[in-house]
Amino acid sequence: LADVGLSFTRIDGSMRAPDRIEAMKQFNSDAFGSPQFILCSLLAAGTGINLTRGNHTFLMDLWWNKAVEDQAMDRVHRIGQTRDVRIVKFVMDNSIEERVIKMQDAKAALGKGSMEKLSPEEMRQARISALRDLFQMNSLDSSKAS
Repeated sequence: LADVGLSFTRIDGSMRAPDRIEAMKQFNSDAFGSPQFILCSLLAAGTGINLTRGNHTFLMDLWWNKAVEDQAMDRVHRIGQTRDVRIVKFVMDNSIEERVIKMQDAKAALGKGSMEKLSPEEMRQARISALRDLFQMNSLDSSKAS
């Protein structure tokens, strides 16, 4: 970003809490020269921060637990947000990220199934199936590699 003249700050797991707060304040400032972008790791930016100055969120690393992603997206969907918010997930075809999304969908279906009173055996089979799908790496279309 700096190479193309765009200012930014960051929040990641290596930072102390006061430094994270300062990065958030810098980003949310309307002052001339304040950062145009903030780069955040999902876990470090998942709770306790408000990024309503931003209205575009780009998720580059998906998480097994969709609630972690939802929390990170909620940093810009806060009280005080006056603009439309756009969320973009970057996912490559035939990748582990694509499998993560399928697993998230399967977990959501399991949650719905528990509300619909699936038997414990049906729930167990659904979980096993989701894990099999995730770890079946040979189905990532290895025929294209030749």
